[in-house]
Amino acid sequence: MRSGRRLVRLTPVEAAPMRRKLGRAQGDFVVPDDFDAPLPVEVLNEFER
Repeated sequence: MRSGRRLVRLTPVEAAPMRRKLGRAQGDFVVPDDFDAPLPVEVLNEFER
């Protein structure tokens, strides 16, 4: 307190958010074999426009 006035207010801390569990989406989608293959020239040209 300063000069009879409070400077801060103490409040309870909210509960921490629940941690996500790894692997919950396992089997929901499939990454294709050519995922990291170079993009076709037509697509690359669109990025340069």
